[in-house]
Amino acid sequence: TVTKAIGSPDLDLAVSMATISQGCVQQLSIPQLAGTFQPTLQVVASDLSNSNGQLVSLSDTCNVAIGCISRELMQPVALYDLVRLVRWEVQFTSGAWMLQISGLHKVGHHQGVIGSPTMDVMDLPSAAAKAAPAPCGLRQELQDFALTQPAAVPTPMQNLYGRRFGEETYHVSVSQRAPNPPGLMETMEAAPPAPPVTLAMAAMDPASPVRPRVASAAPNQGGQGNLLTVDAIAGYSGDNWRLIARVTQKSEKRNWKNTEKEGTIFNVELVDEKGVETRAVFFNKEADKFHPILQKGKLYSFYGGRKKKGNTRWCPHKIELTFDSRANIQEQPEDPSHCPLPQFEVKPLSAIEESEENALITVAGIVINCEMPTAVACRNNTQRNRQNFQLLDDSNVTCRVTLWGEQCIEDLQCGVVVLLKNARVSGYNNSKSLNSGGVTDLSVDGAALWHSRCQQLLQWYRQGGEASSQHARSLSSMGGQTPLQNIQEMKDSAVSLEMPGATTDGGAQQGFHLVPVTITHIPHDKRPFYMACVAEVPDEKKGSRSCNKKMEINGEVWQCALGHQNAPSARWICQFSACDHTGSSYFSSFDEVGVKMLGHKADEAARRWDRREIDQAMDVEIEQIFKRGLFKRCMLKVKSKKEIYNDEEKLKYSALDLWPMDFVKDARQKLLDMKTFLAD
Repeated sequence: TVTKAIGSPDLDLAVSMATISQGCVQQLSIPQLAGTFQPTLQVVASDLSNSNGQLVSLSDTCNVAIGCISRELMQPVALYDLVRLVRWEVQFTSGAWMLQISGLHKVGHHQGVIGSPTMDVMDLPSAAAKAAPAPCGLRQELQDFALTQPAAVPTPMQNLYGRRFGEETYHVSVSQRAPNPPGLMETMEAAPPAPPVTLAMAAMDPASPVRPRVASAAPNQGGQGNLLTVDAIAGYSGDNWRLIARVTQKSEKRNWKNTEKEGTIFNVELVDEKGVETRAVFFNKEADKFHPILQKGKLYSFYGGRKKKGNTRWCPHKIELTFDSRANIQEQPEDPSHCPLPQFEVKPLSAIEESEENALITVAGIVINCEMPTAVACRNNTQRNRQNFQLLDDSNVTCRVTLWGEQCIEDLQCGVVVLLKNARVSGYNNSKSLNSGGVTDLSVDGAALWHSRCQQLLQWYRQGGEASSQHARSLSSMGGQTPLQNIQEMKDSAVSLEMPGATTDGGAQQGFHLVPVTITHIPHDKRPFYMACVAEVPDEKKGSRSCNKKMEINGEVWQCALGHQNAPSARWICQFSACDHTGSSYFSSFDEVGVKMLGHKADEAARRWDRREIDQAMDVEIEQIFKRGLFKRCMLKVKSKKEIYNDEEKLKYSALDLWPMDFVKDARQKLLDMKTFLAD
């Protein structure tokens, strides 16, 4: 309801000027501040004919906002009333913003318009707009000061006028200023006051060429700060700036933690109209809010940010922008000529060799070998996708690249061009490789061909460059790049392995292989699973993990070798046979591979296993589980090592991972192998 102040007395000019929250309209235009303070304004125009509620023009003595007072309020306000807004929302419509007011208090009345609410010609043709006088310097400084302050919190101020009206009068300190002394108004280039009814009608008519100054600001302006470029922001002393920029890269949202607190973070790479780049960072609530809004390749207006010097370890730019609760970001109409994609130097792969570890480098190359993304365990007890592939370019060099998280590409294929911007150089045992990170931008195939270097590389590769892959010098050790082999090649390479514990220097004790196979047999005459302990135990890498020790019945309870007593869970421990055109081999596997191979958890087989001899239906269901895994063409990641069994040296092959065969990728790789063979 509308609460009328006791008596609603007429106020003289000095009292009215002290009561109004001067300059507060600027803050009213920010949706995030709705309801966080209680400003006092004057009604300078009113229209009761609207079906949605009473339309009013509200003045803070300098600017005017348009509002609609809900019809649910019992009493309309009168012209020249002073009202304190309690509850409102900011709505954008017809290229302007207005307030939907659901709660207010009357605090007084002053006959006539207080101050000089200025008018603007923002909607006139551009030539007329350029001829309009600039805002007064002092008034602009006051408005800039108000916008650079933190969100205002209303505080009750018991004073003469509050007691006189029979209620507390709320003021917002950031938007208050004392009445101007005589002579000050003459020094400000204020526009002459307009009749109040004309002001309201102009604001309420979308076709009118004249609108109130702030209420006419289009929502896609994303704030009222000074429009600057990245270079200008770097030399700007305040925070009242606005940047229009294109998002060229967006990182995944990730968690951060230190000794005192934790939260979420993500960042975007931006380019302005001059082609200058910077990075914007969002934390916690703002990360959750803006991560789904900001999209790569789109144009936005950024307001409410703060700048800081870029940390060269993480940010390759001169400055970095951070955004908090003040942030106001709006998408802009698309204009291909505005904020074009940045031009940057792409170095040959051979330059990686001379780069320092952890340095950022931009390269391009052709994919000649790639793996499927696989989940790996992280230190915070989570899993993250990782993908390795190998690049080749015309410097006759190959290099391993590792992608992480959302940057992994399921359908990455050999023979496509990749543009890798700001990849991080890693070094190990005199070898170099590249890793993706939060500032890395990856473009593949057609998305990379906008850069001339990628066009040049693709032409080189198609005109015979692919044959050089057999003789190219590798910068990366194969420890992180698993070779693609057939079964016979896998066996041949494993023969040279050393026995675990051997004293011979330089010999590898285990090998890793990527083998395309067809599964032909999965023995299950014995239990292909065991009952595992699910108790949590400490782990150096993950923090904690399941015990997974074998459990047996001890009396009436299940117990593992470590003494844990709890209900067990079944885990696969399968052996299977697989073949290709060169031969066959047996492989051992554990639960993760068993689930992928059979499509069922081991608990489903365990529930049926003990009943299979007395219930034929259970036996049929178990057979169906194992039939689902047969005669599937798949890719195996295999670890090979030697062991002693019955006093004999044998090779053991363990399946570490399994995924369905990508037949298109496999066919292209075979075609590439044939072309390479013919070229030799």
